[in-house]
Amino acid sequence: MLDESEPAATLPAVTTLGSWLTCAPQDFDGDETFFARDTGLLSHGLVTCGVSSKAILIGAPRPNDAPDLLRVPLSDLVRADWWREQGAEAVVLQTWSWRSLTPVAAAVRAAGCRLVLIQDSSGVTSPLVGWMDWVRQMWYFSRREKWPLPRFLLRFVHSHTIRLFRFERERAAQFALADLLAVPSPPAVRRFRQLSRRFGGEAWERKVQLIPHPIASWFSWDGTPKENRVTAIGRWKDFPQKRPDILSAALTEFLIAHPGWAADLFGTLDESLQTWHAGLPADVARRVILHGHVSSLELVAHLNRTKIVFCSSAYESFHIASGEGLCSGASVVGTDAGMTASHRWFVSEESGTLAEKLDAGLLAAALATEADHWQQGHRDPSAISATWSARLHAPQVAAELIRQIANLPSESPERAKGDSPG
Repeated sequence: MLDESEPAATLPAVTTLGSWLTCAPQDFDGDETFFARDTGLLSHGLVTCGVSSKAILIGAPRPNDAPDLLRVPLSDLVRADWWREQGAEAVVLQTWSWRSLTPVAAAVRAAGCRLVLIQDSSGVTSPLVGWMDWVRQMWYFSRREKWPLPRFLLRFVHSHTIRLFRFERERAAQFALADLLAVPSPPAVRRFRQLSRRFGGEAWERKVQLIPHPIASWFSWDGTPKENRVTAIGRWKDFPQKRPDILSAALTEFLIAHPGWAADLFGTLDESLQTWHAGLPADVARRVILHGHVSSLELVAHLNRTKIVFCSSAYESFHIASGEGLCSGASVVGTDAGMTASHRWFVSEESGTLAEKLDAGLLAAALATEADHWQQGHRDPSAISATWSARLHAPQVAAELIRQIANLPSESPERAKGDSPG
């Protein structure tokens, strides 16, 4: 397993708060893959900052569980006395705004712990804010179903009636419990602040803070010469989200026009991609490599060489692969849309190019523009890596989270004690 650590001198000064716990109440594998992203990686980032931390999953223990993982029955997570027994001063919890997990958040607060709720979202999250992006998102999903227009109208009516009185009220109940709402990108922060202000005024708006999804510190440019390569990473069988059809069409157009460039695809391969590759002209096919799954070490070495990380997704809350590429000194090409809002941030430091909408031709043109930027010396892998590693590496994200919690006003004794649901 790769070591998630950085020299102490590179970390910002922080005021630590005792021990922390991170929790994703799901029965995920607890192996090194879990600790390479999300709440598992954040826990390791906290440890690097000098904080005692463990990660929590539910379910029965598994042989490959990491030693610093706690497996806990969900029935314990809804008990305030269980959280008190852990002695943690702060808990980072991922609930996905599900009503079924509100009792977990309530138990954490009743135990007197500081509560951070992760909002894994692009910010297109409610008709109450960013209404047009919300409508576009509903149409995107509806048009892929049988009877698209009736499905869209049904979603539209539901989101403006039943959803407002049920889901939004349930989400507001979770927001009320939180000390801090961790949102992964600046565009999403703006939307969540608008939503929180509607729920609870300025006090709730201040709960929303930029806390990106962490990137493992081993993704860092080591000075390897950059090659004319485009890299795409994803679960390609997840067609509606990852859009392998748009990926293949854009790459074909770009590679035919740029014979000095190559492409590498990583992740679970969709059958359509294999068919596409088999049908490419021989000169183009030789420059496209379908890698499938590879080890973290192999991916780190590859991203150190590649110039562009390409995202063809229709929607992403953050797109971790783009973050890994940026920390490795690559630039990003994707779509400028509300459903992929993090990319507006990712390209903001002379670090990428966006297409104005999800379209193969426009994305091919964005790839061409970005290739020109590299050719003309407008992209500096050292600067890209330094800028984004300072923002996205797990210890840096953990340090920012610690600072945010440390800066919160002291709680009243009544709130610290809480009303135990357990």
